[in-house]
Amino acid sequence: MKKKNLIVLIILIVAIISLIVVSIIYINSRNTNNNSHNNENIIENTNENVISDKEVNNVSFKDIKYTYDGESTMVTLEITNNYETPIIIGEYIAKVYDKDHNEIMTFNPIFDTKIKEKSTVYTSFMMKGNYIDAYSLEIELPNLEVLDTIYDDIEITEEE
Repeated sequence: MKKKNLIVLIILIVAIISLIVVSIIYINSRNTNNNSHNNENIIENTNENVISDKEVNNVSFKDIKYTYDGESTMVTLEITNNYETPIIIGEYIAKVYDKDHNEIMTFNPIFDTKIKEKSTVYTSFMMKGNYIDAYSLEIELPNLEVLDTIYDDIEITEEE
């Protein structure tokens, strides 16, 4: 009887270990599938009217990326100062329109970093909600400040 009990005990231990290993493999594969599925949900707006380069008051906005992750829309872009002196953009206006040129939303991101003459910086802003179907994006710079380096004692910073 002792030998039978030992065999049953060994079989039971092997079965429990096998069940634990199979469960771990299943849970890991399920998490991997969920993570892959989440990455597939990221949508990028490729409409040329939205992502095309824009120039406003001698300031260029380029490499515009407009992505939606299921909860928020992220706008990333590079800003180039085409002036011969530093600038401060401050709060600017980004207006998003649908294909009938109806305004969907207006955003007021703030970029207070001083941008050195003839240099480029990178920035982004996030908007809660789905604006991935936007048809066009227009930018205004009502607070643009062109600095005179002769009279302004400023510390110039560049973001990378």
